[in-house]
Amino acid sequence: MSASQGMHTCKRCKKEYGDNYPTCPHCTVTGVDLDSLLSADEMKLMRGERPDTPVCLVDMVTGKALPVAVPMCKVGRDIANDVAIPGDRSMSRFHFQIRYTGDDYYIEDCGSRNGTFLNGSPIAIPRKLQNNDTISAGISRYQFSLTGSNGQAISEEAIPDGIPPNPASTCSRIVYDNSARDISSALEKLRGSLDSGQNGVPTEEPNLRSIPQALPDTGAPPPWLEDYSFNEIEKLMGEKDRLNGLIEEIRQDIKQIDRKIAVSQAVAYHLLASQGPELSQAVKQVLELLDWYSESNMNTPYEITLKKGPRVEAVGRVICCDTDPTPKDLEALISQQAVIWCQSNYEPKGIMIVQMRPELSPAQRPQFNKDFLENMRRKKLCVVTPGQLLQMYRILVLQSGDRMQAKEMLMNTCGLLPGFQLSGNENRAATA
Repeated sequence: MSASQGMHTCKRCKKEYGDNYPTCPHCTVTGVDLDSLLSADEMKLMRGERPDTPVCLVDMVTGKALPVAVPMCKVGRDIANDVAIPGDRSMSRFHFQIRYTGDDYYIEDCGSRNGTFLNGSPIAIPRKLQNNDTISAGISRYQFSLTGSNGQAISEEAIPDGIPPNPASTCSRIVYDNSARDISSALEKLRGSLDSGQNGVPTEEPNLRSIPQALPDTGAPPPWLEDYSFNEIEKLMGEKDRLNGLIEEIRQDIKQIDRKIAVSQAVAYHLLASQGPELSQAVKQVLELLDWYSESNMNTPYEITLKKGPRVEAVGRVICCDTDPTPKDLEALISQQAVIWCQSNYEPKGIMIVQMRPELSPAQRPQFNKDFLENMRRKKLCVVTPGQLLQMYRILVLQSGDRMQAKEMLMNTCGLLPGFQLSGNENRAATA
């Protein structure tokens, strides 16, 4: 401490105090060495911290290890975060946080604009972290490590081409294949640009020793200095702009993929586990993929009208039940057809979407009675399950299937729609 006229300046808080105090009264009056006390393992444990923790986030591009602070580690673009990522403009100022509770770590999104993803699945509630989990935020990807990396890059095997394998949920497994391929394609585009010149000719590896260290800033250069600028500098600036354009293109690709993942997960959830208006909305979303415009009555959302232009080509009715639909349900669908018949003098196709026992897994749900299906066949009505619509969504959106072929199958089927069977075992095998 420095003294002046009987006053001292505290090393810690920089405040002055008089000779009548043995230590700074603004920090402590006990005379205890605060530096030693605050760094003691006992105090860390009392504050809920883990002393000398090796836990870190490993950047999956650079391999750099970023220590995770406890009990709370905030990550985002703002420099006020514990882990600041100012270079990723697609990341929110305060994007996500990792909390240490008990013996476990949990991750939660902080209301970010583009969302936070754990192993490819968007985070809606706090999720428990496991060693080697992958965290995606903006265009940044991190591997959560409980053992640290000692500053070394992670192995190539730990870096996925896109969304990491083994997503946590059934919905994520459904959308994994296409998303991984799309992100892999975008990354290959950037890697190819870095490995080759403008004309596709591989560039030589730069000699790092030939690149000088940055010199001190001397202020604004004189105007005549531009007359002595090098053409090579302009080429470098052009190359930088080109790479920035590629990065922005990849960023937009990732945003589109994230949106496809979120929409696909919502459609899967509502088709398989919902009933009422949510189920009807998901059904409409799939049927509109077949070049139809759908309408529904606000008072009866389970009634759907499917149009191509001004013409009503089909009417649908969404039914939730424990067993086969009742004759009353059948009469209601026929009545929908009759209304169009009376108005336009033609009969639209009738489609019954039946959700049986949504609390059960699709594999455990009861089968349709043969008499019911035969009755539907005689009346030229089509029966389809939400699980079949989900498989149809998967084929049309995630696998770019033939939409007109799927539409013709619905229009020409009398009885239960053939094919489009959703198999949980198949989905798991596809992502194994």
